[in-house]
Parts: sequence; structure tokens; C-alpha cells
Amino acid sequence: MRPVIDAFLNAGINCMHPMEPAAGLDIVEVRQKHSDRLAFYGGIDKHVIRQSQAGIVEELEKKLPPMMASGGCVLALDHRIPNGTSLENYRFYLQESWEILES
Repeated sequence: MRPVIDAFLNAGINCMHPMEPAAGLDIVEVRQKHSDRLAFYGGIDKHVIRQSQAGIVEELEKKLPPMMASGGCVLALDHRIPNGTSLENYRFYLQESWEILES
């Protein structure tokens, strides 16, 4: 995907979704390189919210501050909520996201 980002930008595309970590896309890295020309939707690894709350915190603390630092980013998973995600973990993901964003 990285090789075509410049082609997308040259064609006038100014927002990307998905930003899927499993496909090798690191939203923090891509954001650092293209934040002045490209908005982002997603980038939070959907698989993490099926796992532990500690993993959710780690993912959010690593990605949210650099993602949101200069705007142009919509907080979202990299795809739909995966099957097997507990309601408890999904609620935790939402609450933790807001707490990090408000700090």
C-alpha cells in the first residue's frame, strides 16, 4: 500500500481507510510522512480489542497521541468490530480512547 500513497495523493485522494496494521500499514509512520496532505480514518488494530484490556491500553497509548496531534484523523478501528469481541472490551476501548484524548 505504501508505494501507491503518493499516487493517491497526486490523483487528489486526501483520506485513507482502512489503515490496517495486519497489512503492514503503520498509521503513526504514514501520518508522520503525509500528515500535511492526507487525512486518516481508522488505524486502531481491530484484533486488539478482542484480547486483553492491557493490550487495548497499549495500542491506544501508542497510536492516539501521534494520530490526533494535528487533526485530520478519525478515531476508528481499522475495519469493523471483529466477531468474538466482548461488549465489555468494546466499551473499555471507547472509554479508554476518550480518556486518552481528553488528557
